[in-house]
Amino acid sequence: MKATNESQSRQHKQQSLLNNVSLPQISEFVDIDEQQIEPNNRSDEQLISQCGPLIKNKARGCFESLIAVWRNVNSRRPNLNNISFPLYRYTKKELLELCDEYANVYLCAGFDPIMRCLTDDWMRLARDYLGYVCSPSNIQKFMTQYECVVRTDVRRREMCEKHLEDESKLVDDIAKCKALILYFNCMKSEVARKCGVKAVVELKTTITEFGCSTNKLIDLPIGRRPTDYIFLQ
Repeated sequence: MKATNESQSRQHKQQSLLNNVSLPQISEFVDIDEQQIEPNNRSDEQLISQCGPLIKNKARGCFESLIAVWRNVNSRRPNLNNISFPLYRYTKKELLELCDEYANVYLCAGFDPIMRCLTDDWMRLARDYLGYVCSPSNIQKFMTQYECVVRTDVRRREMCEKHLEDESKLVDDIAKCKALILYFNCMKSEVARKCGVKAVVELKTTITEFGCSTNKLIDLPIGRRPTDYIFLQ
């Protein structure tokens, strides 16, 4: 009982802090100049030097179930294979299924091997697409805003997602990032109107956590860049 009370007390304090956060006004979400965007590249050489064959093989073995589930989801939804940022096209059930598998990866491999081998394709893919939204500290907040974002005007969403559907944007990092900024600029007014400022903040965060940044969209470099999605096909 004491542990439960302490847990509730911590949650109450965390919620109080969250409620007191000063959110930006919609007017502050100015359009981003796509010429200013570029992928952030962490020092790959440093990571590669820490990721030996034994560590990499151990970590990769733990990703097999996640990749299998991911491919299964994509096989049921072929339209996902033609978009460079499919996060808001997944259903809630699909996202929770992927997040369960993502959590199992860390239980299986441990945090350190994954951090050492983030340049590996499988690990980059999972971290870039799922690392933020599936984090225990973020998933509830994300899901709350996600459910509103996916209920915004269908015609508007389809129009905005056209920016993400060019084949070159599936394989070229700079093209992906420019497309994501066009997508954000297109979506933000509708999201703000239907869902409010918190949803705009969350949409922006999911894009920047994906690995793209500009001095207007994000204050600090992320240190990752978007990875190729097409090998899930």
